[in-house]
Amino acid sequence: MLELFLCLIAVHALTDFSLQSSWMAKYKSPLEMPAEFAGHKSKWFWLECLFAHSLVNGLGVGIVTNNIYLGILETFAHFTIDLGKCLKFWGVHYDQFLHIVTKILWAYLAIKLI
Repeated sequence: MLELFLCLIAVHALTDFSLQSSWMAKYKSPLEMPAEFAGHKSKWFWLECLFAHSLVNGLGVGIVTNNIYLGILETFAHFTIDLGKCLKFWGVHYDQFLHIVTKILWAYLAIKLI
């Protein structure tokens, strides 16, 4: 389980940091809407950005665990955790703590499901 957990942490570092541009990190927040989108039909642009980012993280978990369901769970968990951070319910350190807890859960479930 430790080996799987470490692989999940590594893929998290890749997907949550290296593959997330500063542009994506900014515009995935409903509080950071670009002025050019204010009042426009694209007022939900942040939602598209946040979902796309979460989907990349879910893909990483799905590939590492070889389990599409865990990838789907990660997508929704990552979306919820990042939305909480974007809405300033918690900061970046608690955000990362929650992401690590989910990786522990995915590693445990992947081992138990196999």
